[in-house]
Amino acid sequence: MANFLALRVKAIPYKNVFPLPRYHLLALVGYGLMSWTLLDLGNPLGLSRKLVGHGPDPSLFVWFLQWWPTHWQHPWHTTLLWSPVGVHLGWVTSVPALAIFASFLTALKGPIFSYNFMVWLGLCLTTFSVYLLAHEWHRRPRVAMVQGLIVGISPYLLGQAWDGHLNLVWMVAPLIMALLMVKYWRSQIGLGAMTATFTAAIVIQFFISTEVLATSTFVLTLAVGLTALVPGTRPDTLRVLKSLALSYLLATAILSPWLYHMFQHQPPALHASPVAYAISPVNWVVPTKLTMGGQWFSTTSSFFPGNLGEASGYIGLPWIIILILQLRQRPVRRTWLAPGYALFIIIMVAALGPKLHWYGSTWAWLPESLLTDLPLFRFALPARLMFYAEVVAVLLLTPSLTSMRWSRRLRIGVFGVMAVSLLPNFWMAPGWTEPIQVPVFYHRGVASKLLPHHTTVLVWPYNTSGQSMIWQAESGFAFRMAGGYVAPDAPSPYNTWPFVSQMATLPWQYGPYWESNLRLYLTTNHVTAVLTPKRPPFKVQRLLTIVGLKPSLRAGVEVWSGRSTGHPDGTLEASAISTLSLLKMLVLGVKRYLQQHHRLYALDPKALERYGDLPTYFGSFGPGASRYFVDPFAYVGPGSNTEVAIGTLASTAEVPLLTPFLSQTGTVQVTPIAHSSGPHALVMIRVNIKESTLAKRPPAH
Repeated sequence: MANFLALRVKAIPYKNVFPLPRYHLLALVGYGLMSWTLLDLGNPLGLSRKLVGHGPDPSLFVWFLQWWPTHWQHPWHTTLLWSPVGVHLGWVTSVPALAIFASFLTALKGPIFSYNFMVWLGLCLTTFSVYLLAHEWHRRPRVAMVQGLIVGISPYLLGQAWDGHLNLVWMVAPLIMALLMVKYWRSQIGLGAMTATFTAAIVIQFFISTEVLATSTFVLTLAVGLTALVPGTRPDTLRVLKSLALSYLLATAILSPWLYHMFQHQPPALHASPVAYAISPVNWVVPTKLTMGGQWFSTTSSFFPGNLGEASGYIGLPWIIILILQLRQRPVRRTWLAPGYALFIIIMVAALGPKLHWYGSTWAWLPESLLTDLPLFRFALPARLMFYAEVVAVLLLTPSLTSMRWSRRLRIGVFGVMAVSLLPNFWMAPGWTEPIQVPVFYHRGVASKLLPHHTTVLVWPYNTSGQSMIWQAESGFAFRMAGGYVAPDAPSPYNTWPFVSQMATLPWQYGPYWESNLRLYLTTNHVTAVLTPKRPPFKVQRLLTIVGLKPSLRAGVEVWSGRSTGHPDGTLEASAISTLSLLKMLVLGVKRYLQQHHRLYALDPKALERYGDLPTYFGSFGPGASRYFVDPFAYVGPGSNTEVAIGTLASTAEVPLLTPFLSQTGTVQVTPIAHSSGPHALVMIRVNIKESTLAKRPPAH
């Protein structure tokens, strides 16, 4: 056992076995100041006027920090979003553990302040937990401080903070679980204490992020299993595995009510693809612009998959060189380095995803694809495994950091170079925070006086295009919204409205397609008011006026209300009409294109827009030339023989309503979408139209 750990406890000085509290306090305070500086939080009194992170995800966590303390009695469903249908929250990353923990601060200072504080605290405590794990490993507090510092400035933690992923910044529980395993391995705690604390960590992590719980379980189990390959460690390995099995069994029993409600509802069919959010091997040595000097490699890093925050594969040449030199200089077969290096390599390969990414192209099957069909791993993104790779790699530096062969000056120089190669880009604009303004209308107690109780509104900018989720949370949920953002895709039946996704991804602009669908949308979802900032763009004003709404300025917000005429049909009929109008507009665009004597083989969305046959506000281009994405996407392009193929997503229940109308235009085909079932299951409805029908020019008058 002593050979395996390469540590003999009796040979360690007494002061290192029981370190003075000042080391822990110094590390905690130092990491706290470092995290505050890296996030550029500035004046603590101004935390309500800025937001850590970019994109739509910060608003999701701000909303749930406000929602949980007041709605914990009914946590499975809410109609505050996507009203009047509501949305099931069993599969949503709602961070209840963090929301309850921060409930007092949320009630005192508001959800924006609470969110920013929790991001900082998560970054600080995660770094401190790395320090505790490293200190437990070798009992050298100064070395552990350096190892915690390296992880604290690593691309993973700061990348997730850049994206505003509160759940992924809080990686404390997995590190505490690893710490408990080391203590139990060394017989420093008994089975009872191990089981109780490990079970508590599992439950807490479940209520922070089920994805992290799944990946940390995989990594920790793999780490224990690899140690069994070292001679003389098999009895300890079996002892630890038995304690883990008991802990997970107890945690499953505790979590059974929540698990029951989760699996009562089908997991979301549309989610982020593991292929799209993986690591390119080039990213191991080439940083993104979040790292100092990464802007010089922007041409190369632009090919990395995922977004800026998720491209966190950078380890850097200094770190890699040190690991390679250490591997060559030290015998590893009978020490902890053997399973450590094996675990590091496995995690790095798994982070590459199901397919290898190389300068924008994907090819070559990789072993990680074996995990993508497992229940919880289907939603785990490979790029996020890099956190575990960084922790393992920093522990592997222990022999070099504590080596007596290297002088103190040499160690400081070598690891100083490594730390400099990982420094964040402090001069990047925008930084890790961005300013946010909440109109007076949305302050607590104001909107509830100006709007009737339980009013359903539509807020512009819509969903992910603006801050409607944050404004609703800051108002204390004074109104319901016919929209929201809790997952990449809208819940049923909203996800069958092409108009909904266009509102979320594009600026509002006036057009006949928008006029008819907005009127239909407001009527179907019982929207009694549209809220816009003061003096919205002219095209937005024109559109709202045409559908029959009139503005009144209240507390810095224009409240558009009135009687909007529309169809009195139910939600099913309304979404079918929206889908039909989208398809008709595509047909009209192709008809104009062909009547101008353009060739069928050259038909693609870019050509339709270039020739003015589709308006520029209609959608956005995907990577394929013949697909026109509006999320859910519409399809237009050449079909078989001399036919034009036009299609979009719809629900199974809409098909009988759409088919009679579409069959008058062409041949209708319905293709089911994978992982989608039930009455609102998504299908691809496609219409094949003969070119001769569309190309026929109208008679001259």
